Amino acid sequence: MKPGAVLIVSLLALASVAWADGTKPMETALGTTVTVPAAVPDKANLTPLGAVILEGGLLVLLFDDPRTPRAVDYLEVYDPQGNLLQVAWMDELGLVRLARDL
Repeated sequence: MKPGAVLIVSLLALASVAWADGTKPMETALGTTVTVPAAVPDKANLTPLGAVILEGGLLVLLFDDPRTPRAVDYLEVYDPQGNLLQVAWMDELGLVRLARDL
């Protein structure tokens, strides 16, 4: 397992479900538009850090919010076909929030 995968698995294990008021559109890495909770951060304020490919072909895109001291503040998980499966982020209190496509 790659070092980044350990961080991601740790973040997801601690994540809580994002219960947001309302939804908003978001553009995925492939340029399609999906609906996500309104609490999901705007990627325009984030710096892309890179990608990690996990076993099974899952692609994880990592982002940093330069306004925080954390190394990773936001991530998106895609299946091998490019479908967005999950978004996880750190909120203003440092809690991990998660929105997952069921």
